[in-house]
Amino acid sequence: RRGAVEAQATALAEAERAGDRHGAATCAANLGSAALEAGRVVEAVQRLRGAALDMTALGAARELPAVLINLAHALVRAGDAEGGERVLDHAAAAAPPEVWAGVAGGYAAALRADAARQRGDLARAAAFLAEALARPETAADRYAADEMRCDLADLRAQLGDVAAARALLAEVSAPAGRPAVEAKRRATELRVALAAGEEPGDGAMEAAVRALQAMPEPRDRPVEWRAWTVVACAAKRAGRKAAARAAAVRAEDTARAWREEVREMGFDPLGSDPDRRSLEDLIAEGGTAGPVAAEEPAGPVSDRELRRWLAIQRRLASERHPARLLDTILDTLIELVGAERGMLLTRRRGTGELVVRRARNLASGALGGADGGTISLSIAEEVARTGEPLLTMDARQDGRFLASRSVHDLGLRSVMVLPLLARGRTVGVAYLDHRLRESAFSAASVEAALDFAGQAALALETARHLRLLRRRRQEIERLNAELRQRVEAQAMELRGLKETLDSALPPEVADPFPGFVGRSPPIRDLFRRMKRVAETDLPVLILGESGTGKELVARALYARGRRREAPFVTENCAAIPESLLESILFGHVRGAFTGADRDHAGLFVVADKGTLFLDEIGEMSLGLQSKLLRELEDGEVRAVGGTSVRRVDVRILAASNRDLEAMVREGRFREDLFYRLAVLTLRLPALRERVEDVPLLVAHFTAKHAAGRKVRVAPGAMRRLAEHPWPGNVRQLENTVVRALVLAGSDTLDEGCVDFGTSARGAPSSARACPESLDLKAEVEVLERTLIERALEQAQGNRTRAARLLGLSRFGLLKKLQRGTRATPGGAGTRSRG
Repeated sequence: RRGAVEAQATALAEAERAGDRHGAATCAANLGSAALEAGRVVEAVQRLRGAALDMTALGAARELPAVLINLAHALVRAGDAEGGERVLDHAAAAAPPEVWAGVAGGYAAALRADAARQRGDLARAAAFLAEALARPETAADRYAADEMRCDLADLRAQLGDVAAARALLAEVSAPAGRPAVEAKRRATELRVALAAGEEPGDGAMEAAVRALQAMPEPRDRPVEWRAWTVVACAAKRAGRKAAARAAAVRAEDTARAWREEVREMGFDPLGSDPDRRSLEDLIAEGGTAGPVAAEEPAGPVSDRELRRWLAIQRRLASERHPARLLDTILDTLIELVGAERGMLLTRRRGTGELVVRRARNLASGALGGADGGTISLSIAEEVARTGEPLLTMDARQDGRFLASRSVHDLGLRSVMVLPLLARGRTVGVAYLDHRLRESAFSAASVEAALDFAGQAALALETARHLRLLRRRRQEIERLNAELRQRVEAQAMELRGLKETLDSALPPEVADPFPGFVGRSPPIRDLFRRMKRVAETDLPVLILGESGTGKELVARALYARGRRREAPFVTENCAAIPESLLESILFGHVRGAFTGADRDHAGLFVVADKGTLFLDEIGEMSLGLQSKLLRELEDGEVRAVGGTSVRRVDVRILAASNRDLEAMVREGRFREDLFYRLAVLTLRLPALRERVEDVPLLVAHFTAKHAAGRKVRVAPGAMRRLAEHPWPGNVRQLENTVVRALVLAGSDTLDEGCVDFGTSARGAPSSARACPESLDLKAEVEVLERTLIERALEQAQGNRTRAARLLGLSRFGLLKKLQRGTRATPGGAGTRSRG
């Protein structure tokens, strides 16, 4: 499986280098599935989530459900049952009906069963598994069907339906070569016996243990954890206490390893599963009391002792809960030396005083009392001070105990007091005694108890450090939460300050895109979207009425984008005939049509690695739309009359003042091309939707076209400008400002200077006649010629006086006349181009 992960990682890197997005998404999905099989759950979630996003963006509807089902499997494996179910809902919505009706729906139902079981809802889990097995496509997968039958039988047994559980087990085929199914089947047989009130036989338990031991690496943690828990429950029912303890330790070790695998995800994979509670009860009980050796099979003494010590070591190493660790230490010491009673004392934090933490067959007040019936605390204090163990085989004859009335009154014979030393420091004391037997503690048991006491002290010290670390981590988390709240509050305050400052700054300072003027909510929202869109390489569709600045937006996206060092090429699709537009976009070869006397590279080739802006895309014919769509999908262009194709890498920016969605519904614009272009959409607000920007725009255009003059706009004029609907948007506003500057006889634009020209319907919007064209240069030239003619007429041909009337210098007037305007005192004038 490790080899499969490495192979998929190599394939993913190759696909990414080749720029194959679909291949990269497929390899990422395969890599996630391989990581899940290898037990790398967190990596699997990350890879599969990325692959699902890529598949969604690519529109891979038939491949997406399988990726989402694998992602749901990984999330449930990590303990996120709710997240897994949400992903399954998304998969069901995204999958074509014929795909979901097949294998995908069956596997999804099985995963929903795992999620329900994780939440402790066994009945719902059983219903989902029954639904999955009822599908013919699921039953056809023999391996998966057998696994589901074992799981459903296990659930039926837990729910009390023993007959249904046995019927399901009878349908499971011979599991040769399938260790996971074999382990499930054997564990389920034990579960059924427990549910039926039967005592599991030794053969059944040994078969289950063998099946578990035969499972290959990497281990299937969910299967192994549950099976060991069932074995522990069966061994406890059969009275095999040591076997129950050992199986519970294996189950706890597996659960710990499983939690460690998914620790980064922040979930507990065991959730509210009822088997979790069963395992916790077994661990809390420490199996059951009783000598381990009595439960071991007959064999050489050395083998028994070795296995006994290994079981003790596993028990000690696996326990991290402080209270259960104290119980484990004291019970194990009593078991090792065969003591009648025992106490465990540890130092109180802060004072260092020894206090009783755990006692067996003794009252907690039996140490340190004033009456003669208690055991002297001084013995434990002396051992703790010196770090030397104390052992007597007959305390009544031991001189060290002659001064202690309690020893004689209680009739104590064998006494052992052991220090618990960790790194040279006494962390506690264990007191063990026997009132009835002299020499109750053998030399071998004393040696074993001393060895165990050292390891127990290390375990206690480790647990203490872990407890301190947990407290410190909680404190750090609390401080981090407070810090996050402060940072969020400061961020909100900073955002408020920025908005306040932005509202007070000139638009050219406050706004991030040069050339744009305005700070109304619609234009600010446009700026925010443009910031996010500019940094991507995805196609952008820019929509808005004529005169709203679509080309300006396209140039701003290019200037802020990743391709700003590459070419920026523009073309107006409405200004060129269809036959010529195809050649301009894709190029042509020599002889392709009449007049094609040489090869011509199209705009896609010219814009390679750069950006191509297609204005008025809605005017393109359907035939040319299909050719454009082919280029967008394949990244290849073929010149008119040519046979070879050329790969190009071009970012497309398209613009239109028409309602493309309505054109799609009417069949005048291809739907697939629309969705290819509208990956990202920017809708430009009309000027009437941001009236508060009109004063800023007027100030901007006045400064731009006033030729160095300081011009003031009268309130009445500004009111007229603000109240106008502006069908021609910003372009019409600029024309109107230029016209007013020409008509004004002073440095003040009053209400009489405001002439809106001709509306889009052709009706004059004011009494003063005006050209119908909105072309700025042509309109200014016409107005300029008219005013110069009028001034010369009033000055009776005197150019100095005419210049004074126009507010120009004589030299300035001469330059305008030489540039193309000729006038006579009679008022007749013509314009010539030179």
